[in-house]
Amino acid sequence: RLALNLPAPLFSLFWVNELEAPDTLIGLRGTVGHGVLVAGYLVWGRLANRVGHRKVLMWSAGTLALYPIATALSPTAIWLLPAAAIWGFAVAGVDIGLFDMMLAACPTERQPLFAAVWTMVARTAMFLGPLIGAALSEATSLGTALLVAGVAQGVTILFFYALPHDV
Repeated sequence: RLALNLPAPLFSLFWVNELEAPDTLIGLRGTVGHGVLVAGYLVWGRLANRVGHRKVLMWSAGTLALYPIATALSPTAIWLLPAAAIWGFAVAGVDIGLFDMMLAACPTERQPLFAAVWTMVARTAMFLGPLIGAALSEATSLGTALLVAGVAQGVTILFFYALPHDV
């Protein structure tokens, strides 16, 4: 979650400051991303039942790591639309994979407690990640910080190898 939220404050700044994206295109980017998100839930949900939630999490997280990289490498604002499609498709699988792996990791009788702790840790990472991303962009640039965030997201996939295989 920390790596996932690292670039969060950087995207809109990059779109406006670096790519000079108009409001209309930014709105269309959101529409594309959320439209693909709906389709992604259907695809990843079905795939999770066939190949397992761990594989879905690894594949979708790997795909999601491409989003900040694709954004940083966008030569013009119109390229935000395919980047948004990457985001929408991948984040659906990450949501499905993370939630289902959390449920699989906790005893049934203690699920409420485990879910509460999981949520608290996730929210803490959601708080700290953007602060780290902002500091990184100040030390480098928006584009470089997005590239570093994408690489960080890709590296965190290695930790998923420690997850159970049969979920």
